Amino acid sequence: MRDYRLSGLADQDLHDIYVYTYRQFGEKQADLYLSELESSFLQLVEHPNLGRDIGYIRGGYHRFEHQHHSVFYQIKSDGIYIVRVLHSTRDIEAVL
Repeated sequence: MRDYRLSGLADQDLHDIYVYTYRQFGEKQADLYLSELESSFLQLVEHPNLGRDIGYIRGGYHRFEHQHHSVFYQIKSDGIYIVRVLHSTRDIEAVL
């Protein structure tokens, strides 16, 4: 069965996103936003080529935008491996 896995950094990214959203907009919005991100992960499992190939930044990586965040992932035989979930204002090349 195809599924997604999170790197340790991606897991921390999601935690940080939740905490920030909770502090700025409340629990309901934080829960909703994380749920939407999870839905995008599941969509990528079913359609892994939805994201753009960004091999020019890092070989084998893809990027999928969800609102103000980008999901960076690799396509694996058993699903996708989510490397990072970063805000669109971050210097992507510096942190990947």
